[in-house]
Parts: sequence; structure tokens; C-alpha cells
Amino acid sequence: MKKGLIKYILVTTADELTWPKNKTAPVLFLGEWCKPFHHKEAWDKLNFKVAKYHWDDRKKLFNDYHEMHKIYEKFLRILALKLNSIHNVDYSTRYWRILIGPWLYSFIQIIFDRWGMIQYVSKEYSKLEAYTLSVDDELSHIPFNLKDFDYRNERDSWNQMIYQFLYKKVSIDCRPIKEKILVEPILSNERNQFTSKLLNLYSRIFWNNRDIFFISAYIGYKNLTKIQIFLRQFPTFWRRIVSPQVKANKKFRSWTISPDELSSDFSRIVCELIPMQIPTVYLEGYSDLVLEAQQNYPSRASAIFDSVSWNTDDVFKEWAGKMIEKQVKLYIGQHGGHYGTGLFNFSEIHQKVISDKFVTWGWENDEKTYPLGHFKKLGEKTRVSK
Repeated sequence: MKKGLIKYILVTTADELTWPKNKTAPVLFLGEWCKPFHHKEAWDKLNFKVAKYHWDDRKKLFNDYHEMHKIYEKFLRILALKLNSIHNVDYSTRYWRILIGPWLYSFIQIIFDRWGMIQYVSKEYSKLEAYTLSVDDELSHIPFNLKDFDYRNERDSWNQMIYQFLYKKVSIDCRPIKEKILVEPILSNERNQFTSKLLNLYSRIFWNNRDIFFISAYIGYKNLTKIQIFLRQFPTFWRRIVSPQVKANKKFRSWTISPDELSSDFSRIVCELIPMQIPTVYLEGYSDLVLEAQQNYPSRASAIFDSVSWNTDDVFKEWAGKMIEKQVKLYIGQHGGHYGTGLFNFSEIHQKVISDKFVTWGWENDEKTYPLGHFKKLGEKTRVSK
């Protein structure tokens, strides 16, 4: 049941340009993120209330998680076909799952959360209006890669743009103002790039295509050296390479995703947003990404072991996907907690699906998991044996 006849000014971010000038006007903050403590002197003077967060209902969160997973699988298959066509290649869904999966699920989860809140307040409150900022160039808000996406989706500017898109889908009165959405400075990834390329050059010189490829193993150089000597291969130390930062181009984004007749309102929203939000490294910069992978990593390996590069390292992911197309085995080592214990964990599911074995700190719950023990304590008494 909608609350009262009061007309609230809906504020969805901490950008004060979207706040009312009249301090007595009723304000509905979409969440606590709208009122950062360091700006307390500004929001504390407003006549405000804060909307209830939709995922405080843990049953809803659990149900939404399973719904998001179904939506993710649906769009992964769609994008695998679409990107194969755009780039004139023919890779498996597993290849594209490795390359774009972490971004796609994160994107779906974030938009689902924003849409859930907009739906909630539009149903809960009878009258809402919001100030909207102008967007001169939507292309300037498109991320370069997954790390850049993670950086942007925590910024008010990107979220303001997304919320303004969502306002149009519900009965929220928009009041345009002259001010523009700020274009945030991009995230710099250049630190240690020279050292990484130098180490990779050294590794390529001593590489044997029958060797096991280790990257981001998180066991320390000493243990990594010992393991490789034990495996009778020359110690190599592969490092992360920064993915290309190619600007968005409207010509590359003229394609569409057509919703089917069974699509939900949310799926239709995702259909609209993906062509204008997929990072450039998977679209405009894809050929540069492939070239970086070819130039920095070997043409073959007997197997791959990784602990964290499966997530935001786009150059490695492209290379690993190609290796898996050649039937090379991928082993992923657990990094961090919550695995094997949480009620739901997309990260755990994703790593199991893309890998041939998921090496754990001592637990196992299916045929994909292999309990080795804590990798940083290899050889110590604390190691858990199978």
C-alpha cells in the first residue's frame, strides 16, 4: 500500500546537484549511500527519510540470487553468439564465460539491485519526483575493462546515469536541470606494467610448451620456484598485463538484443543496457586484447594454475580461454574465505564451472573440488591432506 499523498523528492546518489534547494522539501533518500558522513552538514539539514533496503529481506535476497543466476546464464548464451558474430570467430560458450562472465554477472547483479530499489519506492510511495542531470556523451561512461567497471559502479556519476535510465521505466516524475553528470577520471592500471612485461619476456625465453603455466598462484616466489623444480620445469614467473584502454565507438554499439515474449521487465532493461555498457575491451578493443595475449603469453601449455586472475585480468582470461579451446586443463586455487560454507556464492560456482578442478583449503563438496590445504603453508604440518 502506497504511503500518503506527500510528494517526495527522490535522491538516489550522494551527488548534491540532485538534492532540492528548498531545505524543507520532503526528501526520500534511496539508501544510506546517499548521505556520506563527510557531507553530514549538507544532508543533516534536509527534511529527509531513508527508504528501506529491499535486500534487508533475506528471503528475497536468496530468491533474487537464483533469479539473477538464471538471467545470467540466459544472457551469457546470447552474448556468446553475438560476440562470435561481431568478431567473426567461433568460440565456445566456455571461452566467453571465462572472458566476460565475471563482468556480466556483476553487471546483472548491480542493475538488478538498482532496479529492485526503484521498483520498491515507486510502489511504496504515491508521489515521487527526481532531479535529472544532463548526459552529453553516454560513451564517456562506458568502462574500458572489468577493473574500470568496478571503479565506476562505485561512483555517483555512473549510478546517477543508471538511475535516470530506470526512472523512465516507472512512474517517477523527472525534473531536468542544466547541470551535467560528471565524467569521473578513469582508473589508472599502469603501475608495474614494465616489470610485468619484463618478467613475462624472461618467462617466454625459458618456456617449454609442455610446462604448467602458473599465474597469481599466491604461494610466494619461493614456493612457486620449489614446485616448478619438483615438476622438472624451469621456474617462470608470469605476471598480469594491463588490458587495452580503447575508447567506445558508437558504430560498434549499433547492435541490439531482442527480448523474447517471455522476458521480464528486468530482462528487457538488460537487453537495452548491455550494448551501451559492455566494456570496450570485449568490443572495440577485442582485437587489441587478443594481440596483447599473443605477445605476452606462450602459444601452448600443458596445464594452467591460477588463483585470482580468472576475475579481473582480461588479457589472461582471453589467453586461458584460447588454451581451453585447445583442450588445456585449467586448475583454480581457492583464494579467500566463504567458499564451501556460504548459502550461495556466485564466485565459487563460476570458478568451478570454468575450471577442470577447484583446489581448496581442505574441504570438498563435489567432484570438482580437490582438498589440498592452505597454499601458503605448503609442506608445513598445518597442511590438510586428502
